[in-house]
Amino acid sequence: MVKCDPLGAAPAPIALGEAIAIGRASDGTLYLIERPDESSEYRAFESSGSSLVRHVVAGTGEGHDADGTDHYNILVDSAADGFTLIAEVSRDRRRMLVAPGWLAKQLDIDAAQGEELEIVGKEALEPLTLHNLPGDVHIEYSAALPDGERLVVVRPEYDASYEQFRLFLGPRERMEEREVFAVNRSKDGGSTHIEFQLGARRADVFFPHRFDGMGGVVDEPVTLDDGGTTLELALDRPPAAPEGASYRCLR
Repeated sequence: MVKCDPLGAAPAPIALGEAIAIGRASDGTLYLIERPDESSEYRAFESSGSSLVRHVVAGTGEGHDADGTDHYNILVDSAADGFTLIAEVSRDRRRMLVAPGWLAKQLDIDAAQGEELEIVGKEALEPLTLHNLPGDVHIEYSAALPDGERLVVVRPEYDASYEQFRLFLGPRERMEEREVFAVNRSKDGGSTHIEFQLGARRADVFFPHRFDGMGGVVDEPVTLDDGGTTLELALDRPPAAPEGASYRCLR
């Protein structure tokens, strides 16, 4: 175990995947829509000086014409303001437009209000340095055990997978990371089992999440089963890091 700060931002390495469209605005700004592979979500980038900066994608839309043209609508949340990227991609032509604000469900470049961009190739991006999202950490769950110890589950804010969930357990002065074996989330709104190492045993902490049919959530206890005893935990709403906590990480 090493002393660590699992809540500190840590930008992940990034590489570009398949370019859907690359466009240059009249002021020289470059815009890129791409995705790492066909199973991944779309990503949006904007040039700033010598950097190519990734922005948060707040929403996407797609369409497909009978003539084979694909349409893309990417709602972008940037530090300065929100904007929309719209692209049309056919076998022999690409078009791209940038518009201020979020034009949800708008797929037609000719009908949209904005600037149509000059389509450029990947070589236009080569001089630029890639910058990923900041790497902020999201607290998925936090809860208190009957003896006062605390349990915290964290994950990356963006590009997170269940394999990236991390669980910390212990008194505030020494919250130790436990090896996570599996994260299983139901389709009932988010009920989640997390299996992890607890001493010599394999434990399971269960976070129920059930709607009451009127837009609310049924308040059910979090349970921790270590294979011998079952404890009820007091869930924090909203989840929060224990004040003054000190962490130890596996890595």
